[in-house]
Amino acid sequence: MAEGGEEQPKPATQEETQETYKVVQVIRGGKVQMQEAPVKAPGDGEVQVKVEACGVTAADWQLRHGQLKLATPPFVPGFQCSGTVEAVGDNVEAIQACYY
Repeated sequence: MAEGGEEQPKPATQEETQETYKVVQVIRGGKVQMQEAPVKAPGDGEVQVKVEACGVTAADWQLRHGQLKLATPPFVPGFQCSGTVEAVGDNVEAIQACYY
């Protein structure tokens, strides 16, 4: 207890402080599932984008149904996205964290 008999707040655990985002994945058999994943800091040469909108195209449909062999499940469809650059990793020179 702190001075005056007040209880000190407990420090947050890793689980309580870890920010997450929702992701739709294509899993085995072309099934789709939504799950939450932890937000990770961008690595070397990477940027972190908070996606505001994402288009799913015919290529995504073909990937999901195994007609294109560019990805194997599990994978996240949708490569036509727009949003906010929230963070940049090391060695990223052409993009800054800001609104795009």
